[in-house]
Amino acid sequence: MATFEDWTDIMYTQMFGCDVYKLPFRTHMCTNPKALNWLPAVLFISFLVLSSFVVLNLFIGVITSNMDEARNQLKLEKEENAREQNKKAEPIQDREELRLNRVTQRMNFLIGNCSAIQDELALMQEEIREIVEEHKKKKGQSVKGKEFAAHDDQSTNC
Repeated sequence: MATFEDWTDIMYTQMFGCDVYKLPFRTHMCTNPKALNWLPAVLFISFLVLSSFVVLNLFIGVITSNMDEARNQLKLEKEENAREQNKKAEPIQDREELRLNRVTQRMNFLIGNCSAIQDELALMQEEIREIVEEHKKKKGQSVKGKEFAAHDDQSTNC
């Protein structure tokens, strides 16, 4: 009866009695016909209203749970898309960081080499002074400071 199929036949049988409102498949069951007037109509209609609310509530519950599930799935998809976007952004950042690290390493290497070259140049200048002084002493000449001043003034910055 909650499906609303042929509920009126059962209600009329109860209201008018099985001898007045006969159902072809229940004639052998009609042994004590008795009409109950309007009481069955009130009971049947109240039962149908309540059962329709239950069925409606079930439909609303199913729809609500499906909407909630769809909302959760959409949220998960958004999070996954955000993670994928972050993964796409990470290689770009990684490439930029790698490039920056390479340039920094090269710069540090060149600075180290420049310092080594400056140290080497200073040693070479000192050695040249010593050689020139020895050479001048052998010839008996004094060392002129102007000759080396020109070398000292030259920039040895890398």
